[in-house]
Amino acid sequence: MIADYQILATVLGIVAAGAAAVANNARRVAPYAYPMAKIRAWEARMLDESKIETLLESASLQSLALGLRGTDYESELKESVESVEQLESALNRHLLGAYEELFSIAPKQCVPFLKKFAERLDLANLKLVIRAASGLVERDLAIAHLGAGMIFSKARLEVMARSESIKDLIKQLSETEYYQQLKKYLEPGEYDPLDLMRAVEQSYYAAVWKRASDLGRANCRIAKNILGREVDLTNVKLILRLKRLGVEPDLILKNLIPIEAEVSLSVLRECARSETLEGVRNSLSGTRLKSILIPILSSAGEDIAYAEKLLDESLLDFCKSVSVFKPLTIATPLAYLYAKHAEVRNIRVLARGIADRVPSVEMKRILLRSARLE
Repeated sequence: MIADYQILATVLGIVAAGAAAVANNARRVAPYAYPMAKIRAWEARMLDESKIETLLESASLQSLALGLRGTDYESELKESVESVEQLESALNRHLLGAYEELFSIAPKQCVPFLKKFAERLDLANLKLVIRAASGLVERDLAIAHLGAGMIFSKARLEVMARSESIKDLIKQLSETEYYQQLKKYLEPGEYDPLDLMRAVEQSYYAAVWKRASDLGRANCRIAKNILGREVDLTNVKLILRLKRLGVEPDLILKNLIPIEAEVSLSVLRECARSETLEGVRNSLSGTRLKSILIPILSSAGEDIAYAEKLLDESLLDFCKSVSVFKPLTIATPLAYLYAKHAEVRNIRVLARGIADRVPSVEMKRILLRSARLE
């Protein structure tokens, strides 16, 4: 009889533990149910391949804007579009609006992370501001392409873009809270625009990586898997680009994002010191990403721009696959954001190509495949 009671107690204990585990899992995933449904609806309205093909044949910026009627971009394109700058401004507003809409439905525990992730809007703006302040691009043209971000308003960005020098720009940045994050990656006396752009990018990824730890163990792991993949691919693209320009290995290494994910920093050092693209491929063949990287780099050959496009598409595919297999997690909003950025990038490529009369076949070669979830 005592043995029977012991068996019964053991069974009840197992059942209770199982029930507790199920309840705990339900509490973890339930907050993502409604956001996932909303995001899937947004994804369904994204531009598909046939729509992109149609837009590719636009004869003018006006016809491109008309082609976006009936899409999520329509509300920002009510006025006639006469210039690339006008369209850029509309796209900036749309992207910021997409983030704000996501913040309003996302589980509250992941909003701080998503807001930090959204600072990539400021990353793009600050790189443009740096180019303007250093004279690398025409100041007024750069200002026309700026948009509001998470950290700086458009008005503040315009003031910074009118800085007389990089030293003056750094002085302005030093008066902001943002500088506390930036200065860790900027050595004293570094006034070269490329050094400042490097510091801006490195500080962004480091801050997002750190904030992922606040998501809880499971979502932190997923977020870092996705961010880590982006960092790895970004570093590989940077190595390819800088090696093509003949940049010294030590300078290449200085510009890499110092986050170790699936491609170790030791392998990246080997790639930076390789004298040929074949050497880069050989160094990457021993990594966990070899099944992705080697076919892409082999098929692209010497065409670095095409390799970058394929690497970007592989990131979109990865995000999409994680979102499909782990829908009630941070993967779903992240996959949506990466897809939205890719879609906006495609429209920008079309706008600039149409304005510069670039043949559609050349634009098509650099357009990213639609990341819409079918």
